[in-house]
Amino acid sequence: MNRPAKLSDRDTIIYEIDMLEHCHIKLVQAQPSSTLDRYTFLECFLLPYRNLLDFFGKEPHGDDLSISGAESWATDPVAAKGKIPQLQTKGQSLWHEYEDRKTRSDTISRYLHHCMKQRTVAKDWLVQEMYGKLSKLIQEFRQIIGCSYHVAVENSRLVDASTGMSTMTVETINSPVRPD
Repeated sequence: MNRPAKLSDRDTIIYEIDMLEHCHIKLVQAQPSSTLDRYTFLECFLLPYRNLLDFFGKEPHGDDLSISGAESWATDPVAAKGKIPQLQTKGQSLWHEYEDRKTRSDTISRYLHHCMKQRTVAKDWLVQEMYGKLSKLIQEFRQIIGCSYHVAVENSRLVDASTGMSTMTVETINSPVRPD
């Protein structure tokens, strides 16, 4: 069995947004009844949250996708460049709040990382507050790229990936056409 073609860089970011939004809905609106489901959706919320914090606010290294690298995700990189600094400043502020390991020990990464003592320290994740902060950046980002399509979710449900279930084997159904 072959994997489908890789998503574009823009689609990778949209995928992370879709996963974040889906898990937020599952945590807040659906309110999973079992403890295991709550833990599962919390971790599934935190992972794209951290990935998007890195995209919007972390200094990129190697082949990291970054808000500063408009040439990899923007339809019109020249037009996007003028709008990036404001988004990047907001993203850096959020990154420092949740991910800056120099100033805090309770980063999202430390709780999602390999087994370590940090994970035994109780942490109350304020999902609604966190989502509210990042969703503002996401809305502004979507305006910059003129994007309303989804890669991984539709109507708050994960899209069926009939070719397999990996984090990047996705297929869209009844979504607006993605720009190339």
